[in-house]
Amino acid sequence: QASAADPRRLRASLPAGARAVLAEWFEANAADPYPSDSEKQELCARAGVTMEQLCTWLINTRTRRRKAAAAAASESK
Repeated sequence: QASAADPRRLRASLPAGARAVLAEWFEANAADPYPSDSEKQELCARAGVTMEQLCTWLINTRTRRRKAAAAAASESK
């Protein structure tokens, strides 16, 4: 079992400013949250994150939003 000091368990979250930039883009593009390569490069520059961080954030956010929407739809039935 890994302890709290175990480096495998350490996760760094994105800075609040980066999350705000990415969330703003996501909300503005919620109907099609798949940025082009050029949009990804621009988002990386604006948010100060790497391409890997951006792609991971997008995947996680799309998944979380999809699950939340599915849960809300099942509750309303």
